[in-house]
Amino acid sequence: AELVVVGAARRARLGMRILGTTAQRVLRSVGAPVLVARAALHRAPQRVLLTADLSELSAPVHERALDALDGVFGLDFMELRSLLVVGLEYLPAPLGHQGLQRMARLELDRFLLARRARPLPVEPAVRVGDVVAEIVEEAAEWNADLLVVGTHARHGWSRLWLGSVAEACIRDAPCSVLAIPPVPVAHEEHEEEEVPHPGGVLAGLAV
Repeated sequence: AELVVVGAARRARLGMRILGTTAQRVLRSVGAPVLVARAALHRAPQRVLLTADLSELSAPVHERALDALDGVFGLDFMELRSLLVVGLEYLPAPLGHQGLQRMARLELDRFLLARRARPLPVEPAVRVGDVVAEIVEEAAEWNADLLVVGTHARHGWSRLWLGSVAEACIRDAPCSVLAIPPVPVAHEEHEEEEVPHPGGVLAGLAV
C-alpha cells in the first residue's frame, strides 16, 4: 500500500496514554504513510501544516509527504506551511528569544530552498517553546486541515518513536494527521556514532 487511512477514535485521555489506539498500533507496523483521519475525506485539505526538524531524515520525510498529498489530492489549491519549533531548553543565554527565532528562520529558509520545486510555495514558520504544545497551537490558530509529522526517532530508537513528539501530535492535534515514516537509506558502518548536526544549536529541535 502507498497510503493507509485509519480513523481517530475519541477515547479518554488516560486510556489513550496507557493502552494506545488502533491508529498507533498500525503506525508501529507499517512502512507506508498513515493518514489518521479526524474529518470526512470528501474534499482535499485546504491548509496543510508540515513539521521540520532539520535533521538528516527531515528532507526525505518532507518530500514523501508532499508526494503523497499530490498523489491523493493534488497540490493545486492547497496552502502549505512548514513549521520549525525550537525548544526552550536549547535557548542560549546570550542569544535570546528573538535572536534564536531569526537564526531558526534562516535555517528553515535554507532547508526549504533546497527542496524540490513544487507548484505551490511552502511558507516558513518558526515558534519557540514546548515542541508539542507549539505544533498543536499552530495547527489550531492557523486552522489547519492536516498536520504532517515524521515518525522517525532520534539516535536510531525507531521502535520507541510512539513515545515521542510524533505520538503526542497525533494524539492532541485538532485536525487530521499524516504520519510519514522515515525513508530507508543506505547504512554505513559507523552509523551508531552521534554526528554533530550542521544546524549547530538548532540540532534536533522539533519532531
